[in-house]
Amino acid sequence: MRKTVTVLFCDVVGSTSLGEATDPETTRRVMSRFAQSMTEIVTAYGGTVERFRGDEVMAVFGVPVIHEDDALRAVRAGMEMQRRLAELNVELRATWGVELACRIGINTGEVVAGDPGTGNTFVTGDAVNLGKRLETAAQPGEILIGTATYPLVKDAVRVGPRERFTAKGKSAPVDRFRLDDVDATAAGYARRLDAPLIGRGDELARIQTAIDALVDEGRCGIVGVTGTAGIGKSRLVREVVGRLVDDATVLTGRCLPYGAGITYWPLVELVRDLGGLDAAATALDRTDHAEDVLACLRTVVAQSDRIDPNDEIFWSVRRLLEALALARPLLVCFEDLHWAEPTMLDLIEYLESFAAGPIVLVCDARPELLEARPSWARFPLLELGHLSDAETHELVGSLGVTDPAVRDRIASTAEGNPLFAEQLAVMIGESNVGSADELELPASIQALLAARLDLLDPVERRALERASVVGKEFWRRAIADLSPDEDRPLIGGALLSLARKGLVRPVRADVPGEDTMRFRHALIRDVAYGGIPKSVRAHIHESFAAWLQANARTGFGNHDEIVGYHFEQGFRFRHELGLTDARTTALAHQAALCLGEAGRQALAREDMPAAADLLGRTAAFLPVGSPARLAALRDEALALWEAGRADAGTRALELLHREAVASGNERMGALAELERIVHEQLTGVDVESVRAAAGRVIASSATDGDDATIALAWRRISSAHRRAGEYAAAEAAARRALEHARAAGDSREEARAVDGVCNSLLYGPTPASEALSACRELLVPGTGRTLQAGVTGAMSGLLAMVGDFDEARSAYHAAAAILEELGLDLARAALTQIGVPLELLAGNPIAAEHEATKGAEIYARFTSFALQAPLIAEALLAQGRHADAEDALAGVTAESGPEGVQWQVHLRIAQARLATARERVSDAVVLTEDAVALADRTDDLSLRGDAMTSLANALVASGRSADAAEARRTALTLYELKGNVAAAEALVTAP
Repeated sequence: MRKTVTVLFCDVVGSTSLGEATDPETTRRVMSRFAQSMTEIVTAYGGTVERFRGDEVMAVFGVPVIHEDDALRAVRAGMEMQRRLAELNVELRATWGVELACRIGINTGEVVAGDPGTGNTFVTGDAVNLGKRLETAAQPGEILIGTATYPLVKDAVRVGPRERFTAKGKSAPVDRFRLDDVDATAAGYARRLDAPLIGRGDELARIQTAIDALVDEGRCGIVGVTGTAGIGKSRLVREVVGRLVDDATVLTGRCLPYGAGITYWPLVELVRDLGGLDAAATALDRTDHAEDVLACLRTVVAQSDRIDPNDEIFWSVRRLLEALALARPLLVCFEDLHWAEPTMLDLIEYLESFAAGPIVLVCDARPELLEARPSWARFPLLELGHLSDAETHELVGSLGVTDPAVRDRIASTAEGNPLFAEQLAVMIGESNVGSADELELPASIQALLAARLDLLDPVERRALERASVVGKEFWRRAIADLSPDEDRPLIGGALLSLARKGLVRPVRADVPGEDTMRFRHALIRDVAYGGIPKSVRAHIHESFAAWLQANARTGFGNHDEIVGYHFEQGFRFRHELGLTDARTTALAHQAALCLGEAGRQALAREDMPAAADLLGRTAAFLPVGSPARLAALRDEALALWEAGRADAGTRALELLHREAVASGNERMGALAELERIVHEQLTGVDVESVRAAAGRVIASSATDGDDATIALAWRRISSAHRRAGEYAAAEAAARRALEHARAAGDSREEARAVDGVCNSLLYGPTPASEALSACRELLVPGTGRTLQAGVTGAMSGLLAMVGDFDEARSAYHAAAAILEELGLDLARAALTQIGVPLELLAGNPIAAEHEATKGAEIYARFTSFALQAPLIAEALLAQGRHADAEDALAGVTAESGPEGVQWQVHLRIAQARLATARERVSDAVVLTEDAVALADRTDDLSLRGDAMTSLANALVASGRSADAAEARRTALTLYELKGNVAAAEALVTAP
């Protein structure tokens, strides 16, 4: 089949000499690492590796699935390949003493592709041949793109001048462009927000209707606008907000394009827009948990050293918005949501699901949002289209263009993009052209804006450039302080002039007493930024980072991820210029300090995607094998694993292990080995191998007094024992973990250790009354809500055992309410593993069925209904509903479910009870004997008692009364040892 695709060739330069100079095995390992890294990048950008031959990668974008931005994906992938290779060379030099360079060629055109249905996607055609020729013509470290590719990416790239070269197989010279940079976030476009809203009447009415419906129903919901850059998203939202501002509270927060890791910046701006924490306190006055909410919000806006987990932050933001919505409807506008971190998107989804009251979450984003989060397609997202020619005529006419011929020229050039049309109209007004024939219109919006900026007064241009480094919003004082001495007295006038020219506009001050301005659109900022020489860019980034640190106490904030970003960019540009002096080294050190601290904060609040990114960037700035780099690699690996990126986590652990061994860091080498063992045992558990590896970590960490690492090692030991059903040993290890976590002041490890202790107390051999007292001791003042739910949940199970069912239910419902408020669905489902036995012990199988079904509904969304099948069946059997129980167990086998002993035992108990009801008594005996054998491997006395009771019932049905009596006595002894009074009484009173 014929397709238009973009092909990418990446070839290692000098691989032949590499092979001659190094051992063949080393060459193979080096090239394997190169191939792995390049393949990951191609895949991440949606491409397909067509082949990897020797030292050359050929990738295709558009096979098997075509995307509208395949060319842009390819150039971004190419740029990322060069950047990744620079990082990889650090590892290659340290490990094997070698370094690689590559050259890349990219071209777009029609090819003949194989049928994806047959697995053959190989492409052929002239476009492929030219892509290879471009790669061959490139210099080491260079990327060349063809003239067919450039028009498809011109708005997102910076290239060198068009050049010609002679390509093999071509009769005429071929044009090419050198790719210098790619905007990784597909920059937006400047809008004249004061221009009339043309051609959007239907869209405006639909958004207004959606908002009115949410307000009338008094509920929270998302109303979104999507569309390409310059299509009018911000303009439309501004119009909507303008109409509602007198009847609703409106707050706005922007997502920043500073790479990854700045998760909660939109919340910082929301609080500022509200009027700060004092205004938040006023709104929360007389609401429940007001102090807890405010304390958590302080951590978000960086006014507290405390770090709260994400679930606490989510809950606190929800409570604040609900409080604000009590007075009047609330509109929360999230701008540029395509730049949002995954955790920020999770927060918005949480608010949509759980917040109460008339709260409208107004979101604008580019189509990339739905690529990153396809599930958002379920929300009412209005996609904006292009204006018609008539609407474009009307728009430019309203901006003062009266000549019909000029309007025609603008309409044909702008192609329905209102931003392009507006900027063309402004340019024409500034140029005073006579007729349409005299017009030379730029071919792109970037070129148009660049031409306008070239006409600025030098002081205005320098002020705009410094503002572009600061961001989409900026402060007059910052621009003055960053400017040359001779410019400083003129900055106020320069900014006013820029505002009159429609490039920036004043906005409400987000810092009291500071004049605040904003670029009319992100693309104006991007074009200004792109025109700054790298040496100057580096200096401004460095200066602004220092300025933020110096002014942190005056209200500007000292967010480590933002300060770190500016130090990082300062280093990056100096490094690219080959400036490897002491100043560049100092920038790397400053970037590592700030990004590392931001990464550790993200880790503490369990924002794992942000933590992984920030810590990975931190490690890149630190010397190979240094203790600080090894610590960053360790934390990055943990974050990657917990973020679900197992392959990347494994690679980070491997790198940590290699560098630790090479540098003689026994502690970090042992920790990497422990983590490797733990993560390889996702199914099954070898307690002794975990204990041995953890023992090496503990021994090597003790000499350094590294309590945090020791706590982690003891927690790993505890977890291995719990998975094996060895709860006494698990409790002892968890208590050791708790001791060291507290000594280290590590609240995250402390919370996990407490959870391990309570879980072990609930299921282990400690008598229930003693276990209850131990749990109560762990509920110290200031306990976080998530941890409070875990401890209280365990207590509910223990209270049921001692027969205090009223208190048990009260504790259980309190734990459930916290988890539901925090939106922790999986934790809520896991809690039913306690709630179902509680209600069965209390003699209320209908309530038990309700809890079991609730858990099943949650598990079905994430994993499998089978996780809850045994509990549902037991609740149904207790009601005598044998047919329904049989349906619940249909297709559920020991092999199809988890390996956990509790699940396996309860499955056999339910199956045996059903077999007895169906008069398959011999089957029931076999199943219960198997359940007893499994349970007896553990020290879970209640589980063993349940299995033995089930065996006794099966033996009674089979006529073996004496054996049944012995089994009942054994079961009773087990219940009594645990202090499970309720189970013991039920057994004694049973017929």
